Amino acid sequence: MMTFNEFADVSKHPVYTFESKMARAYVKAVEDLESAKRDQGNSLHLNGEAQRRVAEIESDIENFMTIVGCYSRREVAEKLHRSKLDIAGAKRQARNILKKALLENPNMSPDKVEKLDVVQDAFAKRDTIIAELKPVVAELEKKLGKAEEILERYG
Repeated sequence: MMTFNEFADVSKHPVYTFESKMARAYVKAVEDLESAKRDQGNSLHLNGEAQRRVAEIESDIENFMTIVGCYSRREVAEKLHRSKLDIAGAKRQARNILKKALLENPNMSPDKVEKLDVVQDAFAKRDTIIAELKPVVAELEKKLGKAEEILERYG
């Protein structure tokens, strides 16, 4: 797993993302803690507050990376997008096969055309893809939601 300092490397994040804001918050919290340690004469309270803030952000970073599996939501979002496109593609493919079968069999009723093997195969393939990817989509949306909850604290 990536370290906190690796996550805090702002160059890893596009400039205006919540991930970069959390990384900057971590860098600032660490700087504040180091400053508080140097100025220990000021207040032990400031030092404790700075330590608490660093620990809080480290916990958020750790939870975020555990959820998304890396330092960015990008991979999860891309996989979600790809899964949704695959579902839409399967639906479109089945529709197109049905339309083609209707055109090729103008003398058959629409109900009989839907019962043709080629159409049933297309519907079965569509249903299989949807059954496989719906849980994936739900899980990825859940992951993104949890990750965004964490990141919103830094927005």
